[in-house]
Amino acid sequence: MPGEFSPLTISHLEAAEIRELLPIVDAPRRADQHMARARLRRIGYPLGDAPSDADFNALIESGEVVVDETGRARIQPKSGRIFRCSVGVRGRPVDPTWSAFDQRFQWFGDAPQSISSGDHLFIFAVDFWRSAVVGLFETVSAGAQRLLGSPDVERWPWALGVRPLAAIPPPQAEQVPGQQGPRNPTPVYVYDEDAWPQLYAAVADSPPPPGPNTVEQRVQEVEWTDLGDDVVQAVFELGTGALWADVFARTIEIGEWTEKELAARAWYTGGDESSHIKATVGQAIRLEQNMTRRIGRNYGSGPFRLRIDYQPPASGFGATYRPADDRTPTQSDEAPHRFDLDKLERATARHMKLQDLLAGRLRQRGIEPRSPAPSQPMFDLAFGHAGKRFVVEVKSGLPVTTQQVRLGIGQVLEYAHLLREPETDAMPILLLEGRPPPPWPELMDHLGVRIMVADDIDGGIDQLVP
Repeated sequence: MPGEFSPLTISHLEAAEIRELLPIVDAPRRADQHMARARLRRIGYPLGDAPSDADFNALIESGEVVVDETGRARIQPKSGRIFRCSVGVRGRPVDPTWSAFDQRFQWFGDAPQSISSGDHLFIFAVDFWRSAVVGLFETVSAGAQRLLGSPDVERWPWALGVRPLAAIPPPQAEQVPGQQGPRNPTPVYVYDEDAWPQLYAAVADSPPPPGPNTVEQRVQEVEWTDLGDDVVQAVFELGTGALWADVFARTIEIGEWTEKELAARAWYTGGDESSHIKATVGQAIRLEQNMTRRIGRNYGSGPFRLRIDYQPPASGFGATYRPADDRTPTQSDEAPHRFDLDKLERATARHMKLQDLLAGRLRQRGIEPRSPAPSQPMFDLAFGHAGKRFVVEVKSGLPVTTQQVRLGIGQVLEYAHLLREPETDAMPILLLEGRPPPPWPELMDHLGVRIMVADDIDGGIDQLVP
C-alpha cells in the first residue's frame, strides 16, 4: 500500500555504535569521516536524512528505526549465485567457539574460478558438526590471492575476500536436508533452488555482524564512492597539473590517511595494489572519469579536468598534527638578513622543540593539536576545545626581542583572521621562550593576543581551557 515503509531494525549494540559514529561524520580529518560514513551505510542508517543524534532519536520515535531487544542479521536473499563451502576437515573439526564474524577471508587449496563479487557463500562445519550451517559470507573479491595468515599454508594458501553476514555457533547450528559441506576445498554451486530458502532459514537467527574492531577492518569498509569527492577536489586543486599520479597522491593527502591505515590490506579490490585505500583511490579515479563523468581527459595520458561546476568544501580547522621536526617553521625566528647559519639552525631546533612540547602537553589533556590543512595559512599549531578555537605562532630565542614579538603578532593575527568562521573566531596566541619586553604585554592584551611562555606552558593552557 502507498505510504507503507519497512523500518530499519537494529540491535542495541548497533544503536550505541550509531551514536558513537554520528559525531564523527563531520570530523576534522577526512579519513575519519569516510570510515564513519562507510560503517553507517553498512548498518543501513539513512545518514543523508538524519545526520545528528537528535535526528536519530526522531527516527526511533517515529518507528522508522526499531531498536530490537535481540537484533537479527539483515540478509537480502539472492536468487542464484549461491555457493556452499566447508570449514574444518575430517579429523579436525572447527572449535565450538568458531565464528564466521571473525573471518575476513575464506581459504582454499586452489584458486576458485566460478566465484564473483557479491555471491553468497554458505559455510558448513564438517566432521563432528555433520555439515551444520554455521555462517553466511558475501564474497567481495572476484578471485582469490595468495596471502599471509592462512590457518594451514600448505593445505589452504589461497584467500578469497569475504564479508560476514551471519554467524551461528557450531553447537547451535542446523543441517539442511540434502546439503553437505563439500569435500573439495573449492566452493560448490547450489543448484537445488528448493534448498535456497532453507539455507537462509538456517542462519535467520544470527545476530547482526559486529562493527569493525581493528584499524584494518574500519579501513576496509571504505568504498570508492566514499573517495569520489576527494578525487574531484584533487583535480580542482591541481588545475592543469592534474595528471594521474598527482591526482592519486593529492587524493590521499586530502584524506590525511595514516601509514597504518594505508597499510590495511586490499581485501576485495585485489590486483597488484596491496593497500586497500590506494587500490580504492585508483578505482575512484577511474569511475569518476568513466561512470559519474565528473572528471575527464582531453586525451589518454593527459591531465584530468572537471566536467562539472565545482565549489571546494570548507577546509575545516586544520589537519592532523605533524611534528615540527617534519617540517620547516613558518618563518625564521631570527631577524631577516642575518647570515649566521649555525645560529639559525639552533633557533630552528628550539622552535621545533617548543612547538612539539606544546603539542604534547595538549595531548596529555585530551586535546588534539592541529597542523595546517591544504589551502590554509601555514600556522605552527592550532587546537580546539569546548567550541573554541586557538591558533599558535611560536617564536624562539632569549632574550625575547621586539623584532620577534612584532613579527609573531603580525603572523598570528593574520592566521586568526583567515581561520575565523561566521560564528567562531580563532584566538591568537604567541608562544615565546620568555616574557616580551615593554610595551608588548600591554599592547598584546589590547590586540587580543594571548601570551604563553615556555617555562609555564601548563599555566598558559590552564588560562585558555580551565
